[in-house]
Amino acid sequence: MLFSSFGLAVFAQATEEPILYDVEVRPTWKGCEDNTDSLNNICFENKLAKFFDDFIIYPERAKKKKLEGQVIVQFVVEKDGSISNIKIIRDIGEGCGDEVVRALQHLPKLVPGMNKGVAVRVIYKAPINFMLK
Repeated sequence: MLFSSFGLAVFAQATEEPILYDVEVRPTWKGCEDNTDSLNNICFENKLAKFFDDFIIYPERAKKKKLEGQVIVQFVVEKDGSISNIKIIRDIGEGCGDEVVRALQHLPKLVPGMNKGVAVRVIYKAPINFMLK
C-alpha cells in the first residue's frame, strides 16, 4: 500500500467555526512543527504516509478480487489537534474506504493549524493507494 501526496480544500459550516484551507501555519505532526513551512509539509506527508502504511490492513474481500486503486479521504484537523468529519470522497469498494476510516480513528493528535497565533480548524484531503504486492 502506498500513500501519495494530499491537498487541501475549503469548506465552512454556518453553525460552527469555519473550516479553513488557507492558514498561516498548517496543521502538522508532532516533531515536524519546528521546520520551515515547506519542510513541515514534507515531514507531515512522510509521517502520514508511514501512519497509513502501518495501520491500514488490506481488506480480504479486496485481496480476493485483486482490487487495486485509490481511496480519497477528507478530514478536519480541529483546534485541539484531533480529527473529525472523516468522509470518504472516492472509494474503490470491498471495504477499502471503511479501512481508511478505521485507520484514521487511530491517528494521534496533531499540532493544529494557526492563524494570527490562534488555533483554527483546517480541512485535508488525502489519497491512499491500495496496491497488492
